[in-house]
Amino acid sequence: MDAQDRDIMSADFGDSPWYCDAGTLTWTSRPRLYWITWELQGMKGASLSDGSSGAPREVRLEAYQDLEEVCCEGWIKVDPSRPFPTFTTARPRAKPGHKPAGIHTCNSQDLERWVADRYRFPPYQYTSKNLLVNKHDVLRLPTIEEKEYMLGFPVGYTSSCSPKQLRGTTAHADTRHTLVGNTWSVPVIAWFISQLCGPLGLCPLYTPQQIVDFLNPVHQTFLQSRLWRAPVRPLRGPAPAASPNLVAQLGQLVSVKGEDILLTADPNAVELRQQMNEAAVKVQALERGRKARKQVASEAGSSKHGSSRGEDQQQSQHFVTSVSDAPAVSDAPAEPETPKTPKVERSHSAEGSDDEAGFGEDELSPVTPAITIVQPTGGEGASHPPSEQPGGLSLKSMEV
Repeated sequence: MDAQDRDIMSADFGDSPWYCDAGTLTWTSRPRLYWITWELQGMKGASLSDGSSGAPREVRLEAYQDLEEVCCEGWIKVDPSRPFPTFTTARPRAKPGHKPAGIHTCNSQDLERWVADRYRFPPYQYTSKNLLVNKHDVLRLPTIEEKEYMLGFPVGYTSSCSPKQLRGTTAHADTRHTLVGNTWSVPVIAWFISQLCGPLGLCPLYTPQQIVDFLNPVHQTFLQSRLWRAPVRPLRGPAPAASPNLVAQLGQLVSVKGEDILLTADPNAVELRQQMNEAAVKVQALERGRKARKQVASEAGSSKHGSSRGEDQQQSQHFVTSVSDAPAVSDAPAEPETPKTPKVERSHSAEGSDDEAGFGEDELSPVTPAITIVQPTGGEGASHPPSEQPGGLSLKSMEV
């Protein structure tokens, strides 16, 4: 960015920017200008300097990062004394563009590698000092996984940027290289954010070395490993006291994408929730059964009270009379009587066994449950003896 554009942006923001190059913190250079609205504090591994003669202020972050961990096994940077140049977007083409950047620093072998790679990156990326080498003296560019590592992203972070049918293709690899070529250095951004949240008590003031170690995927302490980890401290308590704790935990559970947050509950709370769900299901089943019984009872009651009140009284009087007027049992031996066939159906007989009264197995379905209602019968104003009544006990079965 030229000085004129920088001054325009500074006038809009109302403050001058901070210059920071990630090359002193990681193994890749990333010079950028940062306009921030909070104060920065110097610490171990972080030095601040004011700009002079129109130059912006500068933040120099320093930390140790093992180069052998950055590179794939068996590979090492040709010139380990300096970081890799700034990663750029991948732009494959049939012929080179106008005035390629850094072409004057390349020799014939560098240009041959550039042509063989479809001119994807600027020519200076293909100089031997910016490549990796193995024991067979084979040279290559950094892989996308190595670039993700050096920029502070989890290895494989950009692997899902394309549909599944395109993964593993050259176009998919170019897309991944373009993504990391358009991003920032995560350790640098993490240090700036810690300078904002630290004084507020939302997180510790991390040193640059702590941030680099924290984002190291080889040691499995990087941000992705904490993405779905439950909060270390419980969040229960009064709202004012729990609020800072909640903010701190949310800050730890946010992914590097800045969009994924997982809130986890106490295991006991999860078990209690399951028990509550099971109890709710049982209550609903009992409620359905209660409503069904109430409906059946209501229908039975309306059928029972369908006749007039006087009829009910006459039926009750007849039922009591038929019991009280029954002949007494004599001690003398009774003469055998000739069996008589009842004039009514067996299920309507007032005398006999339970089967003759309609309670036998032939009267009730062995499969369908039913409610049986017994009521006396008789016409309105009936005054004749029970033996002359047109019927005994009537049965009515209603399916539930």
